[in-house]
Order: sequence, then C-alpha cells, then structure tokens
Amino acid sequence: EIGFLLIHGLLHLYGYDHIDEQDRIAMRAEEERILAVLGLGRDVPETPHNS
Repeated sequence: EIGFLLIHGLLHLYGYDHIDEQDRIAMRAEEERILAVLGLGRDVPETPHNS
C-alpha cells in the first residue's frame, strides 16, 4: 500500500487527477502499469472510498 500511495502522489505531481471518471480510469491504469513494472501489488481491495 505504501508503494501505491507513493506512486499515486507522484502521479498527482505529474498532473494526473481523478476528479472525473475518465481521469480516474487513466490515473488508475498508470498506477497499475507502474506497480507492475516495479513488481509491486496492491494489498487493499478497491472500494468507493479508496478508488
């Protein structure tokens, strides 16, 4: 989860956001891509609160 939060924060610094659905989908895809490249997974299931 710490790896995810770090990547999530860095993506915000690079201009990604998740205000609307299309932006959320794009940001999540980039998060997942980076996590996969780094060999990391997300231990917390996605819920409306953490999506």
